[in-house]
Amino acid sequence: MAPRLSIVVPALNEAANLARLLPDLVVREPRAEVLVVDGGSDDDSRAVVARVPSVRWLSGPRGRARQMNAGARAAQGEVLLFLHADTSLPAGAGAAVLGALGDPAVVGGRFDVRLDSRRPLLRLVAWLMNRRSRLTGISTGDQGIFVRRAAFDALGGYPDIPLMEDVELTRRLKRCGRLAALGLCVTTSARKWEQEGVVRTIALMWTLRLLYALGVSPARLHRRYYRRPRPAWPGPRGPSARPVLPSPHGSRGSGPRVKPRGGRRRAKAPAPDDRTAGPAAILPMEVQIGDRFTAQGFEWEVLTHPAALHGGKSLRARVQRPGLPETEREITWAAHERVEIRRSSRTE
Repeated sequence: MAPRLSIVVPALNEAANLARLLPDLVVREPRAEVLVVDGGSDDDSRAVVARVPSVRWLSGPRGRARQMNAGARAAQGEVLLFLHADTSLPAGAGAAVLGALGDPAVVGGRFDVRLDSRRPLLRLVAWLMNRRSRLTGISTGDQGIFVRRAAFDALGGYPDIPLMEDVELTRRLKRCGRLAALGLCVTTSARKWEQEGVVRTIALMWTLRLLYALGVSPARLHRRYYRRPRPAWPGPRGPSARPVLPSPHGSRGSGPRVKPRGGRRRAKAPAPDDRTAGPAAILPMEVQIGDRFTAQGFEWEVLTHPAALHGGKSLRARVQRPGLPETEREITWAAHERVEIRRSSRTE
């Protein structure tokens, strides 16, 4: 007989969290189907899942929304519960979900959330998150979103966006029926809050929500959420080390211009070129919009999939040059150099 409840856990390099989550999960919810959908981990995630025989392992396209949609397609339950790898369910969670969905008017819902920290300020943050969710009807993935399969399929699943997929799903679900706000608490990691600061993280979260409401693209918000320091211009410094790059207009320049100022000579940082001088960057074909990489000494953000342009030989990307505004360029690469695509250890 097919299980009534399927629990889908998206993961990317979450071996440590999965080792804590899965044994507890199968004990608390022995009748539920549990699926871990991996987005290309290079840690021991698969070995960790293999130690819990009742848990299914799936490989899916990278990206939290895509992984959860892949898990939903493979799941057999009539109710879907999406659970982050760093979030644990309380006792009786499955029964509470099925009980809430006993009301035909309810199409889905979420739990209250507790952060795994004893800091009073973070307890207040969790209370505010729960209060905000009850007032707006909008939920986040950390709260353990559950939904009837029929409603989920009718909406086409999670929207294929790199950030805010949980907010957008619950916004759409509100149009289909009522959402339950369960008083039981899931416990989620306070890692981001403690590492980046409570006030700063609150400001970031509300800024992202506001920008999303104003129409800013999820790809751009994803970049802001996973912000990393910009790399400095590499290599030795000084006049003898000035690089020579092709100009953006196709003619060959003679390196950065030097302008005397106050008896000192200051070299401008050279701009990245559209075509790349010498060795260039070849990207893996699974690259996604919003990914970041380094080429020509600069940090880039992917705006189009490489297969979309010139048979996979170029892409549109955004670059931040030191001291200058962001610009967008099309860059191409040769076939003999690879670059590392950097993503967070947590999918979003």
